[in-house]
Amino acid sequence: KTSCRRLQRAVRKMPTSVSQFFIFLRRTTLQLARERHQFLIDCCISLACGGFFGLLYRDFAFNDMITLFFMLSLGVGLTSALASLRVFGADRAVFWREAAPGSGMHLDPLAFFLAKNVVEIPRLAALTVCTLATFVPLANPVAPVEQLFILTFFAMFAVSGFSYILSIAQDPKSSQLSCVLLILVFTLFSSVSPKLSEIDNMGPIAQCLATISYGRWYIESLYTSQTRQLSDAWKMPWAWYKKPTKDNALQGLFSYSYSELYRHHGRLHNINLLNIPILLAIGVGARVLAFFLLLLCNRDKMGKASILTIVFTSIINPLQNFFDDLAHYLTLIAVTFSGFFSSSYSRRRHDDDR
Repeated sequence: KTSCRRLQRAVRKMPTSVSQFFIFLRRTTLQLARERHQFLIDCCISLACGGFFGLLYRDFAFNDMITLFFMLSLGVGLTSALASLRVFGADRAVFWREAAPGSGMHLDPLAFFLAKNVVEIPRLAALTVCTLATFVPLANPVAPVEQLFILTFFAMFAVSGFSYILSIAQDPKSSQLSCVLLILVFTLFSSVSPKLSEIDNMGPIAQCLATISYGRWYIESLYTSQTRQLSDAWKMPWAWYKKPTKDNALQGLFSYSYSELYRHHGRLHNINLLNIPILLAIGVGARVLAFFLLLLCNRDKMGKASILTIVFTSIINPLQNFFDDLAHYLTLIAVTFSGFFSSSYSRRRHDDDR
């Protein structure tokens, strides 16, 4: 009985996926608490980002609005993207060890991935607060603060998803360079320069980049949140103004192909009710792709067959065997027919000689 009890204690049952999720959640929270100095540095960078653009465009005029939001979109993208690279990039070796079968723990990758994402949501909210804490008092935008918070948070949520993709698929140094390049590309296709009307004439690749660019939806929402608070005196026909480019909100909306409202089932709704779900969808889609890359990349580090090995063993090798067998059968057929024709020719020649 004693030996049986010892054997039962020795054989440990694997926790369920839900239990693993809470284990990873607790561990990731403790890890974030231990690295609070790095979190404070990220918060200080966000404070500096918001304060810099707030001082640069202090009490900004209407004609500076699109430039300010373009620069703010770039700053928000860079600060949140670079800070999010450490979420999975710093734990690559830990995940490889724990997800490996056999000598590893063979833990659930989905539980690990979801726990990381859940813990990151409060961190993104804190970075959003830090960015707006210095930007709003200095720039003094007329849009409601809670609206700016929601828009900035979902923009960071969308950007961080692409950071997860790069940190999983690349080593830390390469992911940093790729991250900066990707944010610059997204900012260039954010509908400011070139504008949406120009992007439509650039082909499907440019249109796709503009669609998945967080800046395209973030800047439009910031711009329309401002123009919606302006009085009707800003939204009269062009001929009523001496300088329409500086004093007419409608001219700005039409110039950048923006809209304060959108129609759904015959009713007009705030454009933010459309842009926010789009930012959410971009972030979720990027995270889904990041999860699949977590399963597919660096499989050899986890003691599993790599994707190239799987492709060769399941597709290329069978095709090679098929073509080898086909060549063998064709050779046999050719040899058979050549022997048949040679024997027929020799018989005919023998009959002719006789």
